[in-house]
Amino acid sequence: MSGKFKGTQAYILKHQPLATYVHCYSHCLNLVLVKACSVQPIRNTIGIVEEVTNFIMDSPKRIEIFKNENIKHCPNVNSDILLKLRKTRWVEHHEAFIRFNQMLPAIVSFLEYMIENSDGQILTKVNGLYNSILRFDFLLTLQIIINTMSCTLPLSRKLQSPTFDISEAQSLILSALTVLTNQRNENDFKDIFKKSEDMANKFNIEVNISRIANKQRNCLNISSESNTPESYYRISVYYPYLDSLLSEIKYRFETKNTNILNLKGFIPKYCNTIEVSKMLDAALLFTTDLPGTFDELEGELKTWHVIWKEKPEDELPSTALETIFLPFMDFYPNIKRLLLIFATIPVTTCTSERSFSSLKRIKTYLRSTMGENRLNGLALLNIHPEIILNP
Repeated sequence: MSGKFKGTQAYILKHQPLATYVHCYSHCLNLVLVKACSVQPIRNTIGIVEEVTNFIMDSPKRIEIFKNENIKHCPNVNSDILLKLRKTRWVEHHEAFIRFNQMLPAIVSFLEYMIENSDGQILTKVNGLYNSILRFDFLLTLQIIINTMSCTLPLSRKLQSPTFDISEAQSLILSALTVLTNQRNENDFKDIFKKSEDMANKFNIEVNISRIANKQRNCLNISSESNTPESYYRISVYYPYLDSLLSEIKYRFETKNTNILNLKGFIPKYCNTIEVSKMLDAALLFTTDLPGTFDELEGELKTWHVIWKEKPEDELPSTALETIFLPFMDFYPNIKRLLLIFATIPVTTCTSERSFSSLKRIKTYLRSTMGENRLNGLALLNIHPEIILNP
């Protein structure tokens, strides 16, 4: 799809050179999290969470047992079931870890019940899962994942908004990057470690560290002097995970199409953040789409700056769509056209990825007895119920 030479991107650019390719931001965020999870302790914890969740959710009987345990041990949790890790449903991927952490006492109680009432292969599997989650390194890495997910979950939700433009997306990415960068310190890790210690004490789990070899060849080069659990896990797990996460965010969300993105300067909130020369260079690419001449655009821009210069910051429109629908935009036809172009630059495709699920509601026996035109008509009626038809 994204190939520069033979992919869909290359095909579209061949027919329309002004088209702007933007990789789906939600998919980029998912790739960031997947790549950052290559740190071995993090990867192991994710695997355990997935195994435990699948074991519970793959059996209706186990689900009922788990619900009963959840009512006993986690009455304040809003939900009564776990979420499976969905590779394409990004928000659920985040929420699955948060919910697992909230329901951990119920999960432990459920596994203890299964150990007492199972045999054979099921008993072997349950014992393995039980021993895997009652380890301090699991509890700590789970808290580290939850800590970072609390930053990326709002971002993942916001990126799926259909009214979200690319300028807002970039601002939100930079904010998340700043927050995660600020978390890379000892004080933040102390809070995470304290939560893990409290959880370990609740389950009578010893706070310990893995064996450290004097000569290390295949594992992280942790100094033998870092013999306290807090310093060991901070150096071997927390810092590598955050470093991987930050580097992936910078790489995946690297600012591309910089020239076109300078159209952001026509949004009142960002008028003074981008140089006029850069804004005009970006507008120069779309001179054939402007209703007027380029000289007229320069004149509009001068007046445009004067209008918004004296306005309070809280009254400045912050998005292209908000600006387009201002009542006096007809006096600035060229700026309005550029804002329309900027507003059409996509941020994500995940809002439309689930639209095909509407097909399930019309995929019936009648589907086999109707033509393609009728199916398309029914699909449009179902997907766009707000459109009033007058036959």
